[in-house]
Amino acid sequence: MWSKLMLGRIRTGYTLALAPALFCCFATPICAQSSSVIRLPWTEWKTHLTDDPRCAAVSDPACVWQGPGVPVDRYKVDIWQRIDVDLPAQLRTPQQLGLLIQSIYPVYEVFVNGNFIGGSGSFKTRRGPNDPRSVLAFSSTLAQGGHLAISIHTLHLYAGYPIGGLAPALGPLEQIRNLENLDIFSSLSDTSHLYLSVLIVLLASPIFLVFYFMDRKAHEYLWLATMLGAFALTRLSMFSGLVDIGLGSWMANLLFAICIPLYRFAFIEFPFALMGRRVTLPFRILEALLVAMLIQLLVLLPLPMHMLRTVTAASNFVRTLNNYGTITSNVAWLMVLPACFRSRRPEMKLIGASVAFMVFTDIASHALFVLPGPIAWSGLTSYIVAEIFRSYAFLAFTVAMLFAMAARFRRMELRNQAVEQELAAAAAVQSLLLSSASAVHSAFAVETAYLPAGEVGGDFFYIVPDESSDANPGARDEKEGGLLVVVGDVSGKGLKAAMTVSAIIGALRGCTDHRPATVLKYLNRVLFGQISGFVTCCAAHLSPDGTVAIANAGHPAPYLNGVEIETVPGLPLGVEAQTAWPEQTLKLARDERLTFVSDGVVEAGKADGELFGFERTQAISTQSAESIAATAKSFCAGVAQADDITVLGITRPLPAV
Repeated sequence: MWSKLMLGRIRTGYTLALAPALFCCFATPICAQSSSVIRLPWTEWKTHLTDDPRCAAVSDPACVWQGPGVPVDRYKVDIWQRIDVDLPAQLRTPQQLGLLIQSIYPVYEVFVNGNFIGGSGSFKTRRGPNDPRSVLAFSSTLAQGGHLAISIHTLHLYAGYPIGGLAPALGPLEQIRNLENLDIFSSLSDTSHLYLSVLIVLLASPIFLVFYFMDRKAHEYLWLATMLGAFALTRLSMFSGLVDIGLGSWMANLLFAICIPLYRFAFIEFPFALMGRRVTLPFRILEALLVAMLIQLLVLLPLPMHMLRTVTAASNFVRTLNNYGTITSNVAWLMVLPACFRSRRPEMKLIGASVAFMVFTDIASHALFVLPGPIAWSGLTSYIVAEIFRSYAFLAFTVAMLFAMAARFRRMELRNQAVEQELAAAAAVQSLLLSSASAVHSAFAVETAYLPAGEVGGDFFYIVPDESSDANPGARDEKEGGLLVVVGDVSGKGLKAAMTVSAIIGALRGCTDHRPATVLKYLNRVLFGQISGFVTCCAAHLSPDGTVAIANAGHPAPYLNGVEIETVPGLPLGVEAQTAWPEQTLKLARDERLTFVSDGVVEAGKADGELFGFERTQAISTQSAESIAATAKSFCAGVAQADDITVLGITRPLPAV
């Protein structure tokens, strides 16, 4: 649908412009060189900077005109412009004349010797085509003694930027129609390399978005794609003022108003994301100014004309602050350079060179508008130079960043693969450690379930019979002594927590005293000063007669036959050097179940924040370890598991008959 609309409304593309251009090469008298065609450069028009209908008249003393060459203030809402033309003899004969209006804002109306001959858009709705060029026909009989007074009433839309450099023209109607296409063809030919560079930048932007979606933690790809895309779209809105692509002034202005602050916002965010740092306060203030600029632009677009007059002063102030802020925002990019050039990686040096080039380009292009003195140019010259400078700079920057970021992305992918392989190996080692930490005992039936949140986890359990020997693990089945059970949770996640688990399992194998309080004290001595976090742990010793001694170091209390045991609270391990954990005893009768859980069961949560909770945990605590773990995991279905889930169940079976 959009493509059909575009094809249907394009009036001055290369195809349509080619025929008159070739024709003009062989028929010079009817083209731009013809003496019948009169050019009317905007610098020769007089101006009147208020809305006064009397300015449409040939001569009205109430309408005071300022001399030619007076710059048009684009923040004025209504502007009248006028030029007086003496027709050459060949145009004074009765015939249809054409007036080509171009390089103008979307809403205007034209008067010839006080007679309305046409216009563009609507003054009431403040909307019109973003390509407002038109050929207005009128009879040469309107001339009074061969003299024409042409007056144009223009509504300057706040965020609009009409294409400059194309002067109005007056002449025979057919020649003016040919000239319209010729001017556009000439302009496109002169600037095609610029629009081609912008098109390449626009097409490159989604590539960086793909990089971001493949690695959501690399926000630099997102901000780079946003910056390049916003820059290219602002140029697209300008291009639509030269060629009719079906984009109305309202949409073009809205696109321009959004993309300009968005581009600068991404310009600030990108270097901080590349360095992996948070945006500092001075740059947050600049971003706040950009947000204020965006808000005031969006607010101004639908305002009626009489309200717009009272707001432009404040909006000009915001825009001035933004112009100076864009230069100072390059400091963030300069912060990247030392790290880039110190790096031994070729892609980082390429990124550094690209960043340095962009900083120079951005400062130089903005200096054309905001710096005082001879450096500051004005008018069309500075605009063209800045656009050429930026377009080529962005093309070079985009190509360089494509190579650099592709190499960087590939390197990080290889690194991530290596990390995944290391995590898989660590998971295998941890699984082996935990399985070897389990034991079979003739007096007790032990069940375990372990569901880590990632490849490796920070939960652990250790089960060993009394008087067991690591040198002869097969003899454990024959022992009739007690059983030591230790269940715990290391703070933190990932490989670091898994390494702490390995150290704890190794330390427990060297502990010969199985009294729970002694075990916790021993582990605390091993861990204190060696880890940055803490470890919650619950140790229990079960005697063959069912007597259970328990000491708890900040771990969730176990459940005895569906009832939570009120253990004496104690500090987690690794917090203080000298700490004691009191023991308490209870009786595990025949066919009763003692269940230990980690906080991953209690804190399993849904997307809306609801937790599995203690009540649900207690209600299912008499079920098997696998069932409890599966129930907790299914509770948070659709949400990534936030913490490791560990369940250990012990029963004292009835004696065999």
